[in-house]
Amino acid sequence: MDDFTKDNFTTVCSHLNNYKGLTRLGLELVVFDLEESKETLMSVLKNHRESLRVLSLAKNKVTNALMEHICDGLKDMNVMEVIDLRHLKEAKNVDWVKMLTSISTLSSNRKKNV
Repeated sequence: MDDFTKDNFTTVCSHLNNYKGLTRLGLELVVFDLEESKETLMSVLKNHRESLRVLSLAKNKVTNALMEHICDGLKDMNVMEVIDLRHLKEAKNVDWVKMLTSISTLSSNRKKNV
């Protein structure tokens, strides 16, 4: 969506927080900085921690700090299977070892909790 603004995102997230059973959340190529809306995003992710299997952040600016914040908030999430980070904006500025280390905490916690 070309006009999917931060305000639209906040509105959609408020509806998603009332929905049950979300399995996929795709936020590809949003026109605002996800860092500015990370708490709104986290509320949706936490509310669907029992059902969300796929999170796509493709074609966005995803910093190490943002990914660390997301993964720290979801450490007890048992069902996440895919985090799509294809074609990230400013990928050359990403510390990939740190990024993948953050993501790996989800995998290691999943094994412990299953």
